[in-house]
Parts: sequence; structure tokens; C-alpha cells
Amino acid sequence: MGNKITHFLLLFVVAISLFSCGDKAFPPEQLPEEVTEFVQRHFSEKKIVGAEKDWDWLGAKYSVTVSDSTRICFNSENEWEEVESPSAGVPATMVPAQVAAYLRTSVPGVKILKIEKKGYGFYVELEGDAEIKLTEDGSPIERDN
Repeated sequence: MGNKITHFLLLFVVAISLFSCGDKAFPPEQLPEEVTEFVQRHFSEKKIVGAEKDWDWLGAKYSVTVSDSTRICFNSENEWEEVESPSAGVPATMVPAQVAAYLRTSVPGVKILKIEKKGYGFYVELEGDAEIKLTEDGSPIERDN
């Protein structure tokens, strides 16, 4: 019985170490093509200054930092899942149309500092500490401030 517990604990420790290594610095020139194309399309005047690679159960995930400190996180399918740009603001070119339409009418001219894909739709942080949760189709769920 004690031997089985020891084997289980050893297997558990190995599994934890394999899947919780955390983000690792990663050469930007080795990023997947979809990731670099996204950055070039929406942040064309910025340079990639850092990249990290992490693993989850589905595969590799990437995080990219560009020269204005914007951080873009990509899921294991190389699709953006979070963009945070506290100084420049999230580029309008990458904000989903339904989210942009709602924001144009409800908070015109306010800069988006962060947008994140969630199970319910989108979480958006705006300048002035406002936060909005929107469904996939851009309908508001909750708004703070």
C-alpha cells in the first residue's frame, strides 16, 4: 500500500512539474506565423520586444509584448484571448465589430485599455476605471462605473 502511494506521489510531482512550469522566455522569431501576422496587422508600427511560451493541456500558448508595453496573449489555437494596452489603448482594428458598436454608442471616445475573451463573451476595461462585460453579440451583461 505504501509503495502505491509513493508511486502516485511521484507521478503527481512529475505531472505538476511538466504542466506548471510557467511562462518561459521565447525567441520572437520562433512565434507561430498566425501570431506574428496578427501583431503586424494590428500593431504595425510596434516592434515585438518580448515573447513567452507556456503550456496547458491543449498545447502551447504565447504571450507577446510590443514596444509600447502592450501585452497580447494567444490561446493554443494561436487566436488572441487577451490584449492589454494601458498606455496606447487597444487598437480599434482588432476589437470585434459588435463590441466596437456597443462602445461607440454607450461610451464614445473612451479608450479601451484591456479586452479579454471570456466564456460569456468579452470583458472590457476602459480608461477611467470603467469595466463592461458583454455577450458574444455585444449586448451588455454588467457595467461598473
